[in-house]
Formats: sequence, structure tokens, C-alpha cells
Amino acid sequence: TLKAIFAYLIMPLFFIIILLVAIVIPNLFMARVAANEAVAKATVETISSAIEKYAVANNGQYPADEYDLKYAKPPYLDKIYNGKTIDGYVYSVHLNSSGYKITVVPSKCNDTGNKDFTVETKGTVLESVCK
Repeated sequence: TLKAIFAYLIMPLFFIIILLVAIVIPNLFMARVAANEAVAKATVETISSAIEKYAVANNGQYPADEYDLKYAKPPYLDKIYNGKTIDGYVYSVHLNSSGYKITVVPSKCNDTGNKDFTVETKGTVLESVCK
């Protein structure tokens, strides 16, 4: 009877658990990727907004580097992003007195994120599928 109990109760339960795990793990992965992308896009918008506010306060002159944004009184950013990997995305911030370009790409395409984000001087955030 022990074999019958195992065959009729335990084995189907085992397969149901495996099926549930097979469904849940990809969904958790997709949720993490979506969260990374949302954070990256919001951060690009925040950096761009900080740069534009700096330019307005400095007669149209853009900052030379992120240190001007972080150490201004009051600060426009709370940290430096250029060259950093945050939540699976690598940030590249290029500044000069006449403009800027911010690019954010996943550290591992299709693993930490599926989209690249770019914004240039006074532009909107552009999204593209990472390669």
C-alpha cells in the first residue's frame, strides 16, 4: 500500500510542484528585468533634469562634469553616475559646456535588462533594444 500511496499521491504532487516552479522562476526573472529598466529610465530622466536645471541657473552653461552637479550649492545630484553599474545598468555621462549625452546600457543584455536608454541635450529619452 505504501507504493500505491506514493504512486497516486506523492508523484502527482511532485510534478505539480515542478510545474509551479517552472512557471514562477521565469516570471520573477522578467519582473526583475522590468524593474531594472524602470530604474534606469527614471535615473536618466533625473540626471537630464538636473543638468538642465544647472544650465538654467548658470546662464545656459552646462556643467563640465558630474562633480559640478553633485557639489553645487544646493546639489543637483546626490551621487556620481558616470562609469557606475547600478541595478544591472552601466551609466555613461558625457558633459561639456554646450551640452550632454547620457547613455545607459544593461551590463548583460537580456539578463539584467533588454533596453538601452539615451538622451542628448534638451532631448527626450530614447529607448532601443539592447544588442
